[in-house]
Amino acid sequence: MTIHTAPASRPQTRIDAVADAYTDTLIELNPTLATTLGLPGHETEYQDFSPAGIAGFAEAARNALAALEGLEPEDDVDAVTLDAMRERLGLQLLIHASGWEYAELNNIASPAQDIRAIFDLMPTATEQDWEHIAGRARNVPAALDGYMASLRMARDAGKVAAARQVRIVIEQVAKYAAPDGFFAKLAAGAGTAGGPLPAALQDKLDAGADAARAAYTGLAEFLRTELLPAAPEIDAVGWARYALASRSCLGAEVDLEETYAWGVQELDRLIAEQEQV
Repeated sequence: MTIHTAPASRPQTRIDAVADAYTDTLIELNPTLATTLGLPGHETEYQDFSPAGIAGFAEAARNALAALEGLEPEDDVDAVTLDAMRERLGLQLLIHASGWEYAELNNIASPAQDIRAIFDLMPTATEQDWEHIAGRARNVPAALDGYMASLRMARDAGKVAAARQVRIVIEQVAKYAAPDGFFAKLAAGAGTAGGPLPAALQDKLDAGADAARAAYTGLAEFLRTELLPAAPEIDAVGWARYALASRSCLGAEVDLEETYAWGVQELDRLIAEQEQV
């Protein structure tokens, strides 16, 4: 489903068409994006978290950048779109080339949490809503299998998140899988305004929740036995990786040495002022 964000009175440009096509591709590659945006049609699906799936996102970025080649902005909207797409997609390819995309794991927002968190955005008002939830829960094992394949590949290439991050995620996913954890409570608390779910639908939901719990138990074991032994105890990620992360957050490339020198200078100034008061 194409998303048009520009006013209806503005004619679509060639740059708009590339942006819309890329958005459609992203939704196909990452069905949970459709759920996040409130778009129908992908309610039970997950993206492919395996190395092949991650490579698919990079290929989509390359194709979009190639489609933008030679296009000139027709107005200010085009200029912003072109600049933003080239910057974001170019950065995405740099991060992909670094190999760290395959190692993505942290205690806040990584596939370990995202695969579970999408359920928080799914409606629960109707029986059809619960059919979707049951279907997506059944797909959690495949999503986590792909994720573990990527983590293994990254580990074999010497890229593993810090041990402290791995330990925290082990605790998190073990709670998801617990008898009183997220998926168990999701199934136990299911229903609509009209009352409990039909028995057949409840059975589907219970089976999906059990499958998701078992998959997260498997992820916890994988992290504990396969990833943690290879994880560095040092938290620092290194200059090259930090520079990419900084650009990802800021939307611009800054001189990190100059920026930190300025920050230390400002901190010294504030401390001096406090001491004078």
